[in-house]
Amino acid sequence: MMTIPQSTYSPLARLVLLMICLAIAGSCAAGVHYAAVDLPAQKAVQVPDNSYGNAPPVNRLTLGITPGVYWGDHT
Repeated sequence: MMTIPQSTYSPLARLVLLMICLAIAGSCAAGVHYAAVDLPAQKAVQVPDNSYGNAPPVNRLTLGITPGVYWGDHT
């Protein structure tokens, strides 16, 4: 009859070792995902045509702001 060898580690130590191994595997998977999916997507982003650099100048009269009168001016 064959006997099953006893482990020298307690069940709690084996659980902690399993959790550490899963954390390392998850970190590796996240790094591969970042390098393969997220990083190329960030490099492919284009600046839209209506960005700040191409925006028309703001006319204060069309905004309803009287020249020389601001929110803090109550005098």
